[in-house]
Amino acid sequence: MSDGELVWIAVGSIAAASGSLITAGGLFFANRQLRESKKISRGEFILRLDDVFRQHIETHMRLRPGGDWSDRITGPRMIQNGVA
Repeated sequence: MSDGELVWIAVGSIAAASGSLITAGGLFFANRQLRESKKISRGEFILRLDDVFRQHIETHMRLRPGGDWSDRITGPRMIQNGVA
């Protein structure tokens, strides 16, 4: 092999090693973004769920033992009365 061929082999090896390092860094960054995205999604879900519970608290309290509708006889007269 000539010196020119060895130089190009060395350049190719350096380029392949650099590409591997950049790919590993990209995978690390993508993994970090995915974990943060999951945390944000979980938080948004909890906030939405809390909002839905807040809208239905009156119905929930009426259905609990001792509530207005706990005797299984009384209840909302119209479907709109039981839905927030």
